Amino acid sequence: MGVQFRKVDKNEFYKVYEVIEKAFPLSEYRTFDEQMVLMDLPYFNAMLIEDEDKLVGILIEWEFKHTIYLEHLAVNPEIRGKGLGSMLMREYLAKSVKNIVLEVEDVDTEIAQRRIGFYERLGFTLSNISFKQPQFLGRDDETVNLRIMHYPKNISDDELMKIKDEILQKVYFQ
Repeated sequence: MGVQFRKVDKNEFYKVYEVIEKAFPLSEYRTFDEQMVLMDLPYFNAMLIEDEDKLVGILIEWEFKHTIYLEHLAVNPEIRGKGLGSMLMREYLAKSVKNIVLEVEDVDTEIAQRRIGFYERLGFTLSNISFKQPQFLGRDDETVNLRIMHYPKNISDDELMKIKDEILQKVYFQ
């Protein structure tokens, strides 16, 4: 499989958003209009992952000076269950020249544990850095506790605190 990660513009963003709507609970993504505003930010990247013009998945990242915050990665629901998520992450990690961070729910549910295990098998480390997801993104009154996972393993807690602050400032408070 020769997948390509292709950045999209506003005209094609609807293709990314269709996968997001199918792959994530409503509390984990912004409205279409909120997302469209982000498309003007120089460090926000929405990508289609394609294999010979077939949609394999989507990826949304925020590229900062030294770090990439991976907000969403999803396999096209029509072709899930074939190990594509792991394969796509390995391809993505192999191409990256910056540290990568992402958030996972800091709860002891089966889905949270599976998600953490998925990223740990790919080489991510679960940090002790946690925070509450700001309410604007949540569509209900429930507060979600999040923890940062990072790749590679050698990012200090001090650096992760700076990254967390940058995520809160640039990602959540746009």
